[in-house]
Amino acid sequence: MEEINQNENKEEKTKEFEEDLVYQEVEPKKKVVKTDSYFDGGLLELIGWRILAFLIIVATLGIATPWAQCMLYSWQFKHTVYNGKRLKFEGTGGDLFVNIFKWIFFTIITLGIYAIFVPIKRTRWVISNLHFEDEEHVKDDSFFDGNTLQLIGINILSFIISFCSLGLLYPFAVCLKLNWINKHSVINRKKLVFDGNSLQLWGKYLLWCFLTIITLGIFSLWIPILMLKWQSKHVRIKTVSEEYKKDKSLFIVIPIAIIIMITVIAVLTNVIKDIPEEKWKEINLDNINTVLFQKNEGGTKAITKEKEQLKEKKNTSTKENYKSSTSLNVK
Repeated sequence: MEEINQNENKEEKTKEFEEDLVYQEVEPKKKVVKTDSYFDGGLLELIGWRILAFLIIVATLGIATPWAQCMLYSWQFKHTVYNGKRLKFEGTGGDLFVNIFKWIFFTIITLGIYAIFVPIKRTRWVISNLHFEDEEHVKDDSFFDGNTLQLIGINILSFIISFCSLGLLYPFAVCLKLNWINKHSVINRKKLVFDGNSLQLWGKYLLWCFLTIITLGIFSLWIPILMLKWQSKHVRIKTVSEEYKKDKSLFIVIPIAIIIMITVIAVLTNVIKDIPEEKWKEINLDNINTVLFQKNEGGTKAITKEKEQLKEKKNTSTKENYKSSTSLNVK
């Protein structure tokens, strides 16, 4: 009896052990959910989609441009994730075609005035067709509430920063515009926040320019993808208690841009002053004299009006001298 009991206990233990083994084998693994923001598109994909869009535009003589643009929008937002939520673009080429036709029509009948409102109209159309992949696309849940005057002000300020600094402070202008666009963008009733640092982008900008120079322009192919990755990484969904941070870098960037512009103007004026007066006279004479170009078989000859007058005077003087000499000989 004892042996029978021992055998039964052994069988029970082996069954429990086997059950444990089976349970361990089929135990589901916990899915790791990312809650950060990122862009997971690749360079080869971007090049391929752009080539395809270009071929479609060329083959249709520009008529299918809206469809090609929607194709690129769909690819870009498909690979964009904010706080673990992947975006999805629902816009169609036909809808964009109708909108572009209306924008062109109103621009023509208003003699170009309506063109000022087109960038805002286009941005609103793009944002209104966005939603998060795990949520339904409900009309008016996604929208853009920026206005035209704000965009004009942002564009003017960005131009001043870039132009006055000769392009050195261009990343600050980019961050200024990205901050404004994301601040006024709402997707599925969720506001967005851009927390990118201008100085960080400026450092990357200098590095990318350096790598582009030493690789003879080859590295420039990666810049659009790197920019999309950096941009997506610094956009997130705004929390309820969170407040928008004011960009204080403008108070530093604008004076720096003005100082760079003043120094460039000062250097140019000093260089101009160093030019001797004789050269300035030559330059002024060249500008005053209208040059006539005559093409001959041997090349082109530049003849001024003053030279023509001198030649005529010389010819008349030689004729008079010849007549006087012949008259003396006759006598």
